[in-house]
Amino acid sequence: MAEYSIDKSLTLSDLYVFHDAGLPVKNRTPNGPKINGVEPQEPNSYLGFNCLYKNLNVSLTFTGGMLLSNGFIRELGANMGFHPFWKFEELHELTFEHGSLINAADKSVVAKTVREQYLVKGFLGRPDVSDEKAVREWIERSFSLHYHF
Repeated sequence: MAEYSIDKSLTLSDLYVFHDAGLPVKNRTPNGPKINGVEPQEPNSYLGFNCLYKNLNVSLTFTGGMLLSNGFIRELGANMGFHPFWKFEELHELTFEHGSLINAADKSVVAKTVREQYLVKGFLGRPDVSDEKAVREWIERSFSLHYHF
């Protein structure tokens, strides 16, 4: 798990990892190597990580788009895969080129429009399990990391 900061550029701030190093799974000792001069510390979390690297400040050279969302609409949730952008009330798209933020746009209206179209077409629920093609397409959509407006 990672935490990022954005101030004109994309930076890896904190990183949570489980470093096994041949030790039992229940090992909570932060035994990972230094990263960018930062020693791991024990995370205050029960998510299965044993190393937390705080304040890494690693500049990333990512090129592409990233969605930030808030306000998950619980009625639209299915506990599987990745939630698509239209399942959130608030949506922002950030575009990066070699780690530099080149555009930030509010896409909340797009999410609402797509959500309303899907409601009308009946795409929001699970597919009819007797329709193998529909089930396969639904699973592929549920685990897709791509977004299209």
